[in-house]
Amino acid sequence: MSADKLYRSRLALIGEARELRAEQTALGPRLIEAGTRQREAATQLQNCTARTRGDREDAEQQVRQVEADSSDEALHTLRTRGEAIRARLAEIEHEVHLPIALTDKDIRGHLKALDAARQAVAKLEAVVSTQAELVDSLGNGPDARLDLAARRADLLARIALGEGTTDDLARFDEASAPKLREADALSERREEANAVSAVLAARLVAAQQAVDDLHPLSRLCAESIVASELASASQAWQSIAAQEIQARNALAGLDQVFRSLGGAPPARPSFEPLTITQAAASELERLRSAHPDLF
Repeated sequence: MSADKLYRSRLALIGEARELRAEQTALGPRLIEAGTRQREAATQLQNCTARTRGDREDAEQQVRQVEADSSDEALHTLRTRGEAIRARLAEIEHEVHLPIALTDKDIRGHLKALDAARQAVAKLEAVVSTQAELVDSLGNGPDARLDLAARRADLLARIALGEGTTDDLARFDEASAPKLREADALSERREEANAVSAVLAARLVAAQQAVDDLHPLSRLCAESIVASELASASQAWQSIAAQEIQARNALAGLDQVFRSLGGAPPARPSFEPLTITQAAASELERLRSAHPDLF
């Protein structure tokens, strides 16, 4: 199974377990309520039986019997469902912790996809940065249209006061036209640059999410590598364990025999193994060196 399919399979199991635990939680109060009803129905049936002396033809006796049977069945159904949930949760707990076995092809494919996703992010980050510089350059400086609008309003006010003429306005508009066209063009470029920036930013978010989505797969690949090496190390240990035990027994036995004959066995160098913490740190460092993208 590929890394992606395995990840999705594990994700589905985790989701199923979450739903089952929620159902299990909701089942508790229902079981209590059903148990109470079952006991009440049983008590009512018992009292009715005492009054009717177990007459099955008695109408009340029949009703109480139906209620008791129904409450028994309801409680049994809930208990059966609870047992099924516990059994399935146990299966899921076992399945999600099964050793991971991915092929080298799966792992190489994942690393290739991870590298491509990271390169896409790096490329987009560079383009986004360049686009941001363009937006900043287009956004610097005052808007010429605001200055022209203020000056035109002032001229209109002077014309209204008799301090200017419509010819003055015509000359002003003629002189302002190129500047307005240039300002409008600059405004369009700003809007376009901002729109491009928004699109690039959205693509960068999507690209970063693509990298994040691959992180769980990296964990599966790392787990697969460790599981494979752990199996190999276990086999290697098993192959030499018998010889080591035999050698240790022989050494201890001969040492004791030599002492019983009055000899003094020579001192032997001791070999202290690494602690579990030291061994784990050493192996993690080796794995990081061999697979820097996964550990």
